[in-house]
Amino acid sequence: MKMRSGKGKDKGLEEFKVKQIYGLEDLLEEFEKYCYTKAIVTISGGNEVFAFDLSRVGIEKVKYGYAPYHEAFIKARILRMLSDYGSVGIIVRSFLKEKHEETGYPYKELRGYIAKMEGERIVFKLLPVEELYRACNTDTMTGKEIPPEREAVYCGPDGIISERARIKFIEPGSRGFEVKD
Repeated sequence: MKMRSGKGKDKGLEEFKVKQIYGLEDLLEEFEKYCYTKAIVTISGGNEVFAFDLSRVGIEKVKYGYAPYHEAFIKARILRMLSDYGSVGIIVRSFLKEKHEETGYPYKELRGYIAKMEGERIVFKLLPVEELYRACNTDTMTGKEIPPEREAVYCGPDGIISERARIKFIEPGSRGFEVKD
């Protein structure tokens, strides 16, 4: 690639190419869609975990991290993790304004995704609610079930599991739910 210097002389620079990765903006738009006020995105692949904050600024804008350069850093990190691991697990925690009556902590919607590279495209899918529930409430060291957070609302394409919605998950791995009295 040749560039002109300020004095009109050609100056040779090492050629470089920035490759378009299709699907990254779609993935980020998915995160932004569920950032009502604040959200935390956690991405894991291999033994690596990366988390970052999102915050809604007005109706149209979502801020990534806390500094202006964070958005570019976050995008680069997501791409590197996908490149290194092939696929990653993602949890998006979207904080709501309402607070749990007993704990005083805000309710949060949790959504889980699997994202992977297919050629030069990122594809992702929303996890079914039961898979998300199990992933969030299983001790990774022992494999044993741990109690869910009382403020959590587990969201999937097939429904929700939530104390708030008076829905009880009957048994991990089953499709059964029961409504609490």
